[in-house]
Amino acid sequence: MLKDITVTLSAEEALIEKARAKARAGNTTLEDEIRRWLEGYAGEGTAATIEGERRAAKYRETMEKLKHVRWDGSKLTREELNER
Repeated sequence: MLKDITVTLSAEEALIEKARAKARAGNTTLEDEIRRWLEGYAGEGTAATIEGERRAAKYRETMEKLKHVRWDGSKLTREELNER
């Protein structure tokens, strides 16, 4: 079993209180939000997996919306840019 370690974070009191209020508004805790961020930053854990899947789904959705677009990489003229 993995052992949790305690990390001390130094930041301005006002910033910490603002972050705690935001976490409370999201029905979570600042500790949980920091843990999620750390998992994502390290590229591990559920948070990173969920975030990666969310980004991949958003990318696929965007590409599906743009599948009709054909562009060969050449610079478009003003007239081409303004075509409707």
